[in-house]
This record gives sequence, C-alpha cells and structure tokens, in this order.
Amino acid sequence: MGVKGMRLAARELPGWPRYFNERELRLNLFQIYVFIEIGGTGGGSFRPMYSRFLREAAAVTGREGIASAADSFELSGKLFIEIALLFKEAEKIADLRERIGLAAEKYERIAELEERTFRELENMVG
Repeated sequence: MGVKGMRLAARELPGWPRYFNERELRLNLFQIYVFIEIGGTGGGSFRPMYSRFLREAAAVTGREGIASAADSFELSGKLFIEIALLFKEAEKIADLRERIGLAAEKYERIAELEERTFRELENMVG
C-alpha cells in the first residue's frame, strides 16, 4: 500500500458504512486488521521490516539521513498497527464509525510521513 493507496483509503474508508450492511462492514474492517498484522507482512504492513533494513543501510553507509528514514518507517509501522488494532475486535465494538474516522486520519498521516520520507531518500541517492 503506497502513498496514493493510503490517501485513497483515507478518503474512502469513512464511506464504507454506506456501502456495506453491518455484518459486511464489520467483516471488511476486521480484514484490515488481518491485512496489516497477520497477512504475511510481519506486522505493521512491512514498515518495521523497512525500518530495520534502512537502519542496516545507515550503519553500512554511515549516512545519517538513512537512519532518519528508518525512524520515519518505524513510526509509520506503529501507526499501521494502531489502525489494525482499531478493527481487531470489529465484530463486537460499538464505536465503529468513530474508529473508522480515526483510521482514516491515521492513513492520511502515514501518507504524509512516507511521502516526505521517500522524497528525502530520493534526494540522498539522486
């Protein structure tokens, strides 16, 4: 899920209660949890793995900017985990719409963070 996909998720997710009946909505929100935390990503939509890679690259190259990018991806991973945990119990939570709004805000925050980080990385190697 790249920057464009996260921005799309931030825009579209608040509309899901109109598109799905209650059961489908809860199941689809639970699938967000599965996608982020269980579905082969190692948790956090691969961001903790990206962070570890960038830390190793920073150590090998001695470039502090790469370590800064690692910090950004560590934060991004934490935000993804926060999104996932909003929907882990989707089948029984009462404040579903509030959580959807929070998740949309977090997706937008991740998009902004990662867009800036990718630009910084591009400038380092470009």
